[in-house]
Amino acid sequence: MHRLGGPVALLVMIGVFAPSEQAMSAMTRTRNCVVKGGALSVGGSGQARQGAFAYTTLIMTPDGGWCWGNYTRYAGATKIAPPLTVARAPANGEVQFEQRSESTRVAYRPKPGFYGEDSFVVRDATTNTEREYRVVVNQK
Repeated sequence: MHRLGGPVALLVMIGVFAPSEQAMSAMTRTRNCVVKGGALSVGGSGQARQGAFAYTTLIMTPDGGWCWGNYTRYAGATKIAPPLTVARAPANGEVQFEQRSESTRVAYRPKPGFYGEDSFVVRDATTNTEREYRVVVNQK
C-alpha cells in the first residue's frame, strides 16, 4: 500500500446513504442495513490519525438486497468521489461500486443462504490507499 506524502490531508467518510429513487439504479437496498465505523482521517504521512476508525462494519439481515455506505474523499472543503477497486474480494458475497457526484457507493450482497462474517478491502485508485470492510450477515 502506498503511503501519502506531502501536506495533503484526506478525510474519508463512510456513512449510511439515503438514495433518491432515480439513484437506486439496479441496486435494491436491504431493509436491514447498519453501517458502523464511519470516518477515517488520513494525514500527509498516510497514517490514520488518532481516534480514526481502522475499518467499516456493515451489519445486515439478507433479503436479496445490498447493504452499502458511501466513500468520500476530501481535498480541503471539496468532496471527491474516488474511483475504487476491490483489493481483496469477499469470500461469501459480492461487491459493487457506483460513483456518484460527491461519493462512491460501496455495496455488498451476500451469496444466497450465507450467514456469518465476511470481509473485503477496497483501494482508492487515486491515492492507492486501502480500507477494510467487515460484514456481519445475521440470520432472519
